[in-house]
Amino acid sequence: RGWGSGPELKRVLTRIAGNGEAGAEGDGEPARDAELSFPMGVSPTRKGGILIADAGNHRIREVDRFGEVSSLAGSGCSDPPAGPLGDGGPALDACLFGPTRAVESPDGKIVYIADGGHGSVRRVERDSKAISTFATLKSPTCDAYVVDIDADEVGSVYAAVVNLGSAIFGVNCAGVWKISGPGSPVFVDDTGDWYSRQSLGGLDVEGGRIPLTSWNCLFELTITGGPSESLPPGTPGV
Repeated sequence: RGWGSGPELKRVLTRIAGNGEAGAEGDGEPARDAELSFPMGVSPTRKGGILIADAGNHRIREVDRFGEVSSLAGSGCSDPPAGPLGDGGPALDACLFGPTRAVESPDGKIVYIADGGHGSVRRVERDSKAISTFATLKSPTCDAYVVDIDADEVGSVYAAVVNLGSAIFGVNCAGVWKISGPGSPVFVDDTGDWYSRQSLGGLDVEGGRIPLTSWNCLFELTITGGPSESLPPGTPGV
């Protein structure tokens, strides 16, 4: 059978958001006319939109199903001089530090944010638009950076974490963490040295299967039992 017997294969690339200029302008306008700065992870929403981790602007932007862009969380500040990061207040007034991805809960009522530089997972309620910290993975001995997150079908959040200070502290808290409720991170990646946790990249969750990238490989972490009991010393939850 010849390769030319079927219909012609067509590939179409469509620009959805961003005008090619680095910046933060454009909320309330067509997403294609808006400015973005170093956008990273993207995720679909239940209403047909797209969440964008606008890392360079320290914001989460959202493109609705009509193609209009708006800011969902982040004031643009990355690290306040002192005090809280905005928890308990409007998400648009909060400080994010290089967010890497945002995902919705299964019912679409919550948006979880990988607050990369702050080493935490933030939680935004759609109705109240209030933000809170869902889990903090950074500690005195773990300079955690949240590379990616995803939510499973029951609302648990999985976070891929690297430890930027591993050479200093000698503690490896890098790996995959599961967060089933506020302030309850559990280290689920105790699978040994079959890959380097310090080079974790993208992560996805589907039915207990967690494909993730590390170094020059694609791996899959499969969780079939209860939560891991072997938490790295000096990390959150220990």
